Amino acid sequence: MSQMVSQYDSIDFSLLDSPVTLEEAEAYRRRQGAKWPLRGLVLLAVVLLIGLVVHAFLPSDMQFLRGREPLVVIASVALLWHAGASWYSAKADVRMSRLADAAGLGYSAYDGVELAGAGVIFDIGRARTFRQTLYRQDQAGRRLFEIGRYQYTIGSGKNSRTLYWRYACVQLERRLPHMLLDATDNNARVLGRERSDLPVSFETSQTIQLEGDFNQYFTLYAPAGYDVDVRYVFTPDLMASLIDGAARYNVEVIDDKLYFYVLDTFGTDYRSVQKLLSIVDLIGQKLSDQTNYYTDDRAAAPRTANVVAEPGQRLRMRRWRISPLVLVIIITLLVIVPFVVMNVITFMALNR
Repeated sequence: MSQMVSQYDSIDFSLLDSPVTLEEAEAYRRRQGAKWPLRGLVLLAVVLLIGLVVHAFLPSDMQFLRGREPLVVIASVALLWHAGASWYSAKADVRMSRLADAAGLGYSAYDGVELAGAGVIFDIGRARTFRQTLYRQDQAGRRLFEIGRYQYTIGSGKNSRTLYWRYACVQLERRLPHMLLDATDNNARVLGRERSDLPVSFETSQTIQLEGDFNQYFTLYAPAGYDVDVRYVFTPDLMASLIDGAARYNVEVIDDKLYFYVLDTFGTDYRSVQKLLSIVDLIGQKLSDQTNYYTDDRAAAPRTANVVAEPGQRLRMRRWRISPLVLVIIITLLVIVPFVVMNVITFMALNR
């Protein structure tokens, strides 16, 4: 296959490594409504620490902070930490803003999401946060695509952990059946079984095998009875593009949205930004163009209604089932093991 070239390949992505001055970071934070300048936060922390040192040399009857010294230290450290985190975040946002200007895109550091929300990763956990959203709009102000970072927290207490994702979302013209490509490159093997990095599992009866070696790169899930529709969407040239350009990304089509997901680490992996822009421009646009005339013949509605029949709207989630044999074994163990243990203890007690 010939190498595809994205319109974003000509963008200077070194902008994402360019230096940022403190003045630029402060100006950006002011535009975002920050109330305290970075210098002010650091100065306040320093004043508190100096005051604590001076306080230590005052006569005991003048030491008004007596007993509160730990609180002053904690407050100073918290201020310095907040200043450092804000400086780091502002630098990343300034760089992303530069890239957005160079690429003719919109940018929002927070709360800039319009398209994302229906995909499988967006209904999991708590403390859900979107960050660093790049997007393109048409002349009417309708958002055509967006890419960004998304995070959420699962578990509680010591077992809680935060997961970070890079995602892209493309607005499609037509509603399509729910289809998901689970990239095998991201899967792990646990006890000899392959485990997906996605937070949900689907009924394996919904898997569909496509032609060639595509199944080595992706596990495809689609609603039962939609085999022909799947092959209408995932044509050989689109499958080749996915293998060549997005083999590490999970891909989901749901309603009139196309998603690409990959697990990310905290921070800004600039190569992911460049890769997702290329995927959106090449693969996203190809799938969108390819499905502009899709119609679900099962839907009792005219084509202009742009609907998918109910059986095709959502994939079935996997429900964990215990076979009758396993259930018998578990019940037997729960009944017999305590009985045997009690008899052993009684026997040992009687034969002391």
